[in-house]
Amino acid sequence: MAMKRRSPAAATGVRARLVPDVTVPRDRPRLGDILVEQGWATRANVENAAERAPSQRIGDTLLADGQVDEISLARAVGAQTGLTIVDIREHPAAPEATRMISAHEAHTLGVFPFSVISGDLHVAVADPYDTELHALLEKLPVSTVQLSLGIPSHVRARVNQIYRALSDMNTDIE
Repeated sequence: MAMKRRSPAAATGVRARLVPDVTVPRDRPRLGDILVEQGWATRANVENAAERAPSQRIGDTLLADGQVDEISLARAVGAQTGLTIVDIREHPAAPEATRMISAHEAHTLGVFPFSVISGDLHVAVADPYDTELHALLEKLPVSTVQLSLGIPSHVRARVNQIYRALSDMNTDIE
């Protein structure tokens, strides 16, 4: 018997609330400024990256160039968004949480659902600005989705680990 994902809240017309809601427009410090102020990148590197790839996100460009590491970039994004960084490398995954998001969605959108507490789903996300991710989370059958920021490689590793294990378990059961 395979575990099935619960039906989305969209069928009931109720939308889950994202906390914190990074989609709400507000004044935020620029990511490059945070990186420079914290000493994680130089002003010259930030300006050079902005000039070379004006249509790309500055953090992605600096990361690809090796000018900033993934953890420093996540810390800067956390400071910019108000999201708490969660270390999910060894974080347990509650089955009631992982059932709400399919393996495909978790892999594609970089989201690791790890617990349900008092009816709220807690997730770690690799990219808090992903609008597809927001749309998925708002359709889940919970009143609130508590967002945390995960280091992208850690999110990918946990998604691979947990969803592969769930897939193996479902295969053994069937």
